[in-house]
Amino acid sequence: MTPADTPAPGTPEPGPPAIRPPRTQPREAGISAGWQAWRFLGIAHAGGLVIFIVMMAGFLWYVSHIEKQEQRAALLRDTDWAQQSLKLSLRELQEHLARVAPLWLGDGPPAPQQAATRGMPRVPRPAGSDHPSGSSPSQTPAGFLAIDDQTRYLALISTSGQVRTVITAPGVLVGQRLEAGEPRQDGAVEVLPGFESTPDDAPRRLAWRASIHTWKPHYSPPLMVPGGEVMTELYLPVIQERHLVGVAVVGIGLEALLQAVLPENLRQRYRFALVDGNGRLLASTSSVHRIDASTAHMLPLDPPGNGLMLRAIPYAGDTPGLAERLTQLGLFTLATISVLSLILLWRSAHDRLRVESERDRLFELSQDVFCTIRPDGTLVRGNPAFVEYFGKDLANTRFWDHVYPEDRLDVIEAFTTPQERIGPLECRVRFRNAWRWLSWSISVDTRSPESLYYAVAHDITGRKLVEQALTTEATFRRAIEDSISTGLRVIDNDGRITYVNRALCQILGYPAEELVGQLPPYPYWIPEEYDLNMAHLNMTIAGGAPPSGIQTRARRKDGRIIDVRLYLSPLIDDQGQQAGWMASATDITEPNRIRAELEAAHERFNTVLNQLDAAVSVVSPPPPAVPLAGAAQAPSTGPEPTLMFCNYHYHRLFGDDINGHLALLRGWPVADSWVGEEVYIADVDRWFEVRTQQIRWVDGQVAQLLVATDITALRPIRERQRQQEEQLQQTSRLVTMGEMASSIAHELNQPLAAISNYATGLIRRMQPGSPAPVDNARIAETLDKIARQAQRAASVIQRVRDFVRRQTAEQRDISVDEILTEALALAEIAAKRYGVAITIDVAPDLPRLSADRILIEQVLLNLLKNAIDAMRGQNHAALTLRVNTTGESVVFSVADQGPGIADEMKHRVFEPFFTTKNEGMGMGLNICRTIIESHAGRLWVEDNKPRGTVFRFTLPVNREGAADAEGTKEAENAGDTGRAG
Repeated sequence: MTPADTPAPGTPEPGPPAIRPPRTQPREAGISAGWQAWRFLGIAHAGGLVIFIVMMAGFLWYVSHIEKQEQRAALLRDTDWAQQSLKLSLRELQEHLARVAPLWLGDGPPAPQQAATRGMPRVPRPAGSDHPSGSSPSQTPAGFLAIDDQTRYLALISTSGQVRTVITAPGVLVGQRLEAGEPRQDGAVEVLPGFESTPDDAPRRLAWRASIHTWKPHYSPPLMVPGGEVMTELYLPVIQERHLVGVAVVGIGLEALLQAVLPENLRQRYRFALVDGNGRLLASTSSVHRIDASTAHMLPLDPPGNGLMLRAIPYAGDTPGLAERLTQLGLFTLATISVLSLILLWRSAHDRLRVESERDRLFELSQDVFCTIRPDGTLVRGNPAFVEYFGKDLANTRFWDHVYPEDRLDVIEAFTTPQERIGPLECRVRFRNAWRWLSWSISVDTRSPESLYYAVAHDITGRKLVEQALTTEATFRRAIEDSISTGLRVIDNDGRITYVNRALCQILGYPAEELVGQLPPYPYWIPEEYDLNMAHLNMTIAGGAPPSGIQTRARRKDGRIIDVRLYLSPLIDDQGQQAGWMASATDITEPNRIRAELEAAHERFNTVLNQLDAAVSVVSPPPPAVPLAGAAQAPSTGPEPTLMFCNYHYHRLFGDDINGHLALLRGWPVADSWVGEEVYIADVDRWFEVRTQQIRWVDGQVAQLLVATDITALRPIRERQRQQEEQLQQTSRLVTMGEMASSIAHELNQPLAAISNYATGLIRRMQPGSPAPVDNARIAETLDKIARQAQRAASVIQRVRDFVRRQTAEQRDISVDEILTEALALAEIAAKRYGVAITIDVAPDLPRLSADRILIEQVLLNLLKNAIDAMRGQNHAALTLRVNTTGESVVFSVADQGPGIADEMKHRVFEPFFTTKNEGMGMGLNICRTIIESHAGRLWVEDNKPRGTVFRFTLPVNREGAADAEGTKEAENAGDTGRAG
């Protein structure tokens, strides 16, 4: 669309220049100003060096002072952290002991422990414990000492002073008398057995007594035990059910406490020590570093208290301090700072010029439109993209002069309305004799004297085209809704009709205006069926409408009653919320009439079935498969089968009972077979040929159709026919073996000759005086070779015997490999003799078959032998056996490269007594086709391009017998073993 351009309202002011390209003067001015700034800074640089030297001296002093203050603050902070960590560790140890000590003192006398401990109480297993012994390792005394590295020994003392248990950590020396025993009197003061030989035992005794009297934990003053280690003891009263049952005593090594609690980084920076109130050193973190004792810091440590102090002294560093380093680097920095300042000054000027260049490049190369506009609409300046849209000669023109006439008033109104920002403003502008949509974002520069408008626009023509396409699509969808024959109706959650399409109006005969907005009862409801329709509506709103739909009746505006089927589904809006219900309505008046006629036809069909001389019955649902004799029947989990229909002949034989249907199915596995199975019913002394098929009953349910034809009079005739066919098949196999006799004799001659040669050579070498006597190993090796050749000959004879022996035909679940193995083993004998190469192409994962293995082997061997005979005497003869699957069948193909079969003879190759061989009888292919068709397969012949013939036959896949494949194979192997015996 290209509407004619119309002049803008008003007369444009004269004088605005044409759009100018970006100017280069600002860039040249920027370069000149940059060089002037660089020269000024170069002159001022010398003065800066002098000031720098003066400030450097003051800075070094200030840095040294700050460094000392930071070191002092770090010392105070780290010492305080170490104090809190030690106190927290002791409190956690105390809480841990308070949790587990009642378990040790609450279960009778101590029980013997491992050799490392002299006695340990029995600990009851807490509920939920997963430890094999009934408690976690930390809940036993030995486990308690193993978890906390700073604990050296543990004693459990009763309230009477009896030491019940004493356990020491491995490698700890605390004297030889630290053991359990009875209390004794030392004057008027009780003495703990095993502790009286330790120095300073009176304070320990006081701590024990204080914990008993106050029921609170107490720490003993520091003491030294045999071995030279300084410790403090924690006396913790053990309370159970508000009764004091004893005291738990834990020896804590002070030096081990420092090593276990304080991290490695703190011990590398400070020497931590524990001292008493007199400053006597009790324990410390050993180190070879020099220390600065003048900066030491001490804090009291409680617990354990008793005047114990934590002292931290920083190590004196060997490296020079920060002030010394700065002094060394000062001269070098002073020498290089001048050069660096000049370089940085030059880079600053260069970067500024580069930024300005990038800004100009963005302005010039941007595909978006940039321009500057005065308040009256005259154009001041624009980038190349602007010039491409609006042209170069823009003198005496305003911005809206280039806008599409229909959009021009909106643009003028936006410019004349006072505001700081305009946009997004969408309008069409002329571009190369066409109109393009642009979206403008315009900002007003209120700081400039002229209050210029700075505008940016990008092309949105593509988006507008998409919007137009969406509008077209929405219109198209609406046209579809109005043109379909299915009526659509939308109701909200209150039952109010909010939408109907044209088809629904045509079905009901009401215009949309008389339906939209209506609440129940709707105009098309039949008054006599108000309750039924209201129940359907309530069920719909409650979400209970059936997926199969609701069949109801409606009254058209002209008064005619019609049948309608409604399918209902929730209507979801774009927010994912249900906004109502959508119903699709179909007029089913005519289908219902047709259904009534079909029911009448069905009745006529039943009349015909009742006149048949065969028992016909229908059962729904289909009964489960009846297993063969001796097999266990799986329990039925579905509903019981019901006899849905039976004809007159069935009724005469079995009555209206489902047992007759089930009796006809008993004795053979039922699936969906229309081939026919012979079943004997003893109750009526009759033989029936039974056929079954799954059908859909009149109500849509799956049912089983059974047709049983009385074949009692045909049984003797069929038995004689079957015997004749078996004799003919046996004769065919014997003929095939007769034709292959020379090849089999040649195959047997090789192992028999090898046996003779091995035996003759062994006899000669075993005779006295032989020039090459043999030992036992050589004799065993020769006999083994004779045995292998004998097995080779026996395998050939066994294959021939299995192929030609007479046996009853039996279809069972077999694999393709079972068929190919024996057939190829016999065919390769003739192939080797006549120099025919056999190529085998078998597809992977082939399904299993239900067939008689001997009969199918006979067919495959006959086809292979015919192909070999067709290529007898040829050079480089090749035979291809290919097996693959197509749908529900497995296809066997035998292709040769012989002279082929003429087209006029192909339709006769399967006729009896027709042959192309001089010595043939013409019965082989006829018997092969009979065997294949008895297996529900097909045998045919095709040309093999470029020469030769391809015989193909198919066998149906056994889908139901795959699960029993393994059991069937074992049964067959057992049967073969019995027959071989």
